Amino acid sequence: KYIYDYKNETAVPFTRFYPKKLFFFHKYTPFSWLYTSQKRKVLTFVSPSVWKDPYEDELVSNYDKQVACLCMTCERVINEESSWNAYEGSNAQDPVIRISYNVPAFLSRLNRIGKDKGIDFYITTVDYSLSQDGIKSLKYLVEESKGNDDYTERLVSYLSFKRKAFEYENEVRFIAVKSNGNNVFEKDHKIDFEDFEWSDDLISCITLPPLPPFHDERKKYSWELQVIKNYGLDKYLS
Repeated sequence: KYIYDYKNETAVPFTRFYPKKLFFFHKYTPFSWLYTSQKRKVLTFVSPSVWKDPYEDELVSNYDKQVACLCMTCERVINEESSWNAYEGSNAQDPVIRISYNVPAFLSRLNRIGKDKGIDFYITTVDYSLSQDGIKSLKYLVEESKGNDDYTERLVSYLSFKRKAFEYENEVRFIAVKSNGNNVFEKDHKIDFEDFEWSDDLISCITLPPLPPFHDERKKYSWELQVIKNYGLDKYLS
């Protein structure tokens, strides 16, 4: 398994840890996520309990305050259409985009957050080799290690499995835990890392869903395109 303990490191060790040439992290997300994040200058991690998959909610319900997650893909996926469709249709007025982040720039920001906020980050590529029952059977390994030094590593490993049906996602998960072992969350199920630098070196490109040039749905992008231009990010559109 590829699990990297990213505690106040530079970007270099991660590129050594990951065996492929990795230039971008990709995030499929409703446009409002980027708009709100840039406007508020935050990077948001959420509790696994807010994931929409009921099977995963069942698996992680005991750990919903201990870890915060941000999910992306580490390369373009094999069945890319499924990644668009996973979000498309949930809100016709909030179209999906794909943000491609430069790996060194993104990791350097995690490094700063870790130092400033007392956060340890773990980066893991998701393993799709087990069934739902197989993943459930690993839960005791986490439970029996509570209070031990390897508890966090076991919990991160447990959160690194997902059912084979989702293999097309090719997902990479960023998992944040408190360096002092306390819960990440107090009340809400999300944490906003403030003063996040949404500057030019971070985003490589922004991709809109693939549609024919004169498709009717392109009309709904007029507002989003204007906002992207207002932020000076139109040069990243692809």
